Order: sequence, then structure tokens, then C-alpha cells
Amino acid sequence: MPNPWRLLCELLWPEPADKIAAPRAAQQFQGTHYIVPYQHPAVKNTIRNNKFHYHKQSAIELTRLLDGVLDQFGSVTIIPVPSSAARVRQRGYQHLETILQHSRHTANVNHDVLQKHTNTPSQSHVSKAVRLQQQQGTFRCNQRATQSLTRTIILLDDVVTTGATIAAARAALMPHLRPGTKLVCLAIAH
Repeated sequence: MPNPWRLLCELLWPEPADKIAAPRAAQQFQGTHYIVPYQHPAVKNTIRNNKFHYHKQSAIELTRLLDGVLDQFGSVTIIPVPSSAARVRQRGYQHLETILQHSRHTANVNHDVLQKHTNTPSQSHVSKAVRLQQQQGTFRCNQRATQSLTRTIILLDDVVTTGATIAAARAALMPHLRPGTKLVCLAIAH
């Protein structure tokens, strides 16, 4: 029997019918590279459906965009920006993992390096200053896990709006990287 919650999600938030056009090159916002503009309706719907409604097709569409960029790198370690344990319990899954599980680069993903130890309030309706303050010190880095990382690391998030979350994750990670390590912050959308 189909899961009633899945059926309700499909009814209320259907998968976007449009494919998202892959850009020729990633753009930058405050030190974070991003692939597509969030304001495009298909991008916004696809990210929302993956992040809040666990839609497999949306995750696969985001994977297609992400893999197009990741293919340009050689040997990398991909570190997804983690959600807090409370947020994972609320949603029932890690939204970035749903994207990365479909990726050609799944073997390069390391989930052990960063942990979000503080649950922050929703950031969707607060100012950049409040977001920056909310995110400070919310991530911890597992120093032992950094010893096996490649020389190029991709710190990955789905959306960069103000840059507060990825900046806090980067701040927790940077002091523990070996000298000469290249850290690339990458978001699917901005």
C-alpha cells in the first residue's frame, strides 16, 4: 500500500515538469560558487520539493545539475553542510544526502567531518545580520576525519542566500585542514 504521506505530498507539491537548464559556468556570491539562480520557478520548486517533501525526481534533477559541475574537478572530497539533529528529526532525512545518493560522485562524499550541533531557528524570514548571528559557532569539525581528506574539498549546500550557513561551516572546517588544501564552497542555487 502506498505511503499516505507520500501521496499527500505528491498531490500538494507535485514534481516540477520543467527541466532546469544547466549553465555554462558557475557564478559566485560572496565566495560561494553557485550553479543556477534560485529565483527561476523550476529551481525554487525543485529545491523546495527536495528539501521539505522528499521528492525523488527533484533530488535526481538537482543531482544532474550538481554532477555537471563536480565532473570538472579531479579528485575531491565532498562535504555536505549538515542539518541539525532536530531538523533531521523534523524532516525525517538529510536533504543534501537525498541529492548526493544519486550522484556519480557518491564515493567522494564524507559525512563525518562536519556536524551541526545547534538547531537554529528558520532563516527564511530574518535579516542577513540575524542569520550571521544565528549561525556563528553552530558547526563542529571532527579533526580526526580531516586527516584523510583530499587536497581539494567541496563544501556543499543547496541554496546560498546570505552566505551565513556556509560561512559558519567554512569557519569550523578551515582551521583543521592541512596546509595547501583548496576549499571550494559550492551551492546549487543563489
